[in-house]
Amino acid sequence: MRAPMPGGGGPAFGKLRVTIVAARGLPEPTNGSGRDPYVKVRIGPTEFATNPTPNGAKNPKFGSEFQFDIGAGVPRELDLEVWFKQPSGQDIRACTARQGYLGWVDSGTFSGDIDLMDPTR
Repeated sequence: MRAPMPGGGGPAFGKLRVTIVAARGLPEPTNGSGRDPYVKVRIGPTEFATNPTPNGAKNPKFGSEFQFDIGAGVPRELDLEVWFKQPSGQDIRACTARQGYLGWVDSGTFSGDIDLMDPTR
């Protein structure tokens, strides 16, 4: 028996496992900035990050898996951001995406690409 995602307050009804495999075609960082990319993934207030890929390239591989509690009161979208780690100062956000995940929950799986966009455009 399947039940729809509950509304209103209440406990989590399940887990969503997110695997960050790789990124392709990252933009060039600005002059003088570091290029050690990492990914942040967030659902509501819960956020995880991959380890930076040292001397990153345009196509870094991550292979990191994270698990979120989902259910009532939890946003139904996840945010993905790729950042460039800086040796000093504030890290630079390279690209971002917001993706709904209810279809993944309904089908029990998702395998594919999510397009990220330059946050300045």
